[in-house]
Amino acid sequence: MTKSNFLLINRKPQVLEEVIPGEKGLIFLGKDRHILDHGVLVMDSGVRACLYCDDVRNLTFLVDRPGAYGIETLIFAAKEKYEKVRDTIKKDYPKLEMSPQNKKLNRYAERLMEKLKDGQEVRIVDAVRAEDVIICPECGVQCAPGGQYCMECGAELPQK
Repeated sequence: MTKSNFLLINRKPQVLEEVIPGEKGLIFLGKDRHILDHGVLVMDSGVRACLYCDDVRNLTFLVDRPGAYGIETLIFAAKEKYEKVRDTIKKDYPKLEMSPQNKKLNRYAERLMEKLKDGQEVRIVDAVRAEDVIICPECGVQCAPGGQYCMECGAELPQK
């Protein structure tokens, strides 16, 4: 039994055989080298970011175009194929924000898209390892490493 790769667009899966990078975007091919439904992703300013998780070999694109908000996800069976596509995207589209995430990245992506649809500005942050989190000495809130002040109470944070 062969493990498949998948393209998910707003949670609807299609078997993905190949990803071809082009000058202006990515082309997603299925069996017999046919372009999948919605199988062209133009890498313009409408693609807000690519969230990725090496642990689950997942690349998730946040598409923010008027009238066409959505999440496009690539899931790879083989680590080598995943790494090749991830590294190609980083190299070929250097202006695209690439953000490493943990295994909960799809839920994070969905929450970001909900905010974008509501017209809210969003800031994408990289996942933080539990051992790197700083606990505010005043209010006990978990803060991202590198911050000088607690975002909850404004207290000065200890530096590691």
